[in-house]
Amino acid sequence: MKPFQTILVLVSVGIYYYVFRQTVHDLDLNLIQKIFAGLALSIPFFLFLIQPLYFWTRKDRNDSGIFYLLQRSIHFVLPYLNYLFFGVLIRDLISLATFWLSPPIFSYNAFESLILVILPVVLFLIGHSVVLRGPQVISHELKSKKISHAWKDFQVLQISDLHLGASNTVGFIRKMVSKVNALDADVIVFTGDLFDGTEEGMRRQFDELKKIKAKESLLFCTGNHEYYWSYEKLASLLDEVGMTWLNNSQVEIKRGHEKMSFFGVPDPQAQAFGHEGPNWEKLELLFDPHEYRVLLSHQPRYFDEAAKRGFDLQLSGHTHGGQFFPWNFLIHFFHKYSKGIYRIGDAVLNVNQGTAHWGPPDRLGTKCEITRLTFVPAVIS
Repeated sequence: MKPFQTILVLVSVGIYYYVFRQTVHDLDLNLIQKIFAGLALSIPFFLFLIQPLYFWTRKDRNDSGIFYLLQRSIHFVLPYLNYLFFGVLIRDLISLATFWLSPPIFSYNAFESLILVILPVVLFLIGHSVVLRGPQVISHELKSKKISHAWKDFQVLQISDLHLGASNTVGFIRKMVSKVNALDADVIVFTGDLFDGTEEGMRRQFDELKKIKAKESLLFCTGNHEYYWSYEKLASLLDEVGMTWLNNSQVEIKRGHEKMSFFGVPDPQAQAFGHEGPNWEKLELLFDPHEYRVLLSHQPRYFDEAAKRGFDLQLSGHTHGGQFFPWNFLIHFFHKYSKGIYRIGDAVLNVNQGTAHWGPPDRLGTKCEITRLTFVPAVIS
């Protein structure tokens, strides 16, 4: 067993024991009843561990057949375990903080245990309903001294983290494409993690994506998940959509004599797989001093560097805004730029919280987001 797998098993066993100890062990049950309760509680933990222990070690892994079904089951099991663990933890923290009111500490009754086991299902259904609604359009207006009336109402849509594959569905992509096409954008950018599976596993979703339309350009930069699957097929898949891959490269959009340049960098995960990583010097050779510069970077952590080097706007994803409770709050401890608009001087960053979702079809405390950016001429007095 690899070190990562060993750690994952030990952590999972520790969490299982903690949850079992708190919710089952002290209940007024006989031995047989406790054994059955413990076995029932172990099922989601077992399903969770199947993928990293077996399928992640196979060189011939795919996302069809039995693997697809197991992936889908894990996507439902993971949020259940998340809400169960944090439900028990929060209950224990409250018990510890108020122990003088209701001793003994951590004493569970059957009703509390039942609530803690059922509540995760309710929370998942609420979060899943957000996904079923489809992506919501979040609009921002951008002003800059570099934007004249030639760019009035110029519209860019940002899509990020679609995760085509076992995480997604044909219905979700169809709903997203319909919303995007109704907005009639000039440019549509995809800021990474578009693909998250084999071509076979995501083909039906991908065929729906091919119906997406922009007036001028469809642009793309890689995320980390593109490198985990069929990276060598990436160029041909993008050609099918008519999408331009910005891989330390640039595309220009013009309005008269004015120019807006879209640059893109690969995700740093590229280097771990023997590919070129972000190359700032290569991009700077393409700079025009009078252009408005937009950077597509899956990772928002490059914003400080991008602002320093003269980019006016950076569009990123990756964080999912934490996706579901409590990570929608904890994400701020892991990512300096986690969701929405940020500024450094005149430079602007937008972090899209994900147009779809990674893994579990669950968004509790976040949204599936299509970002609409409309450029407004700055009023100069």
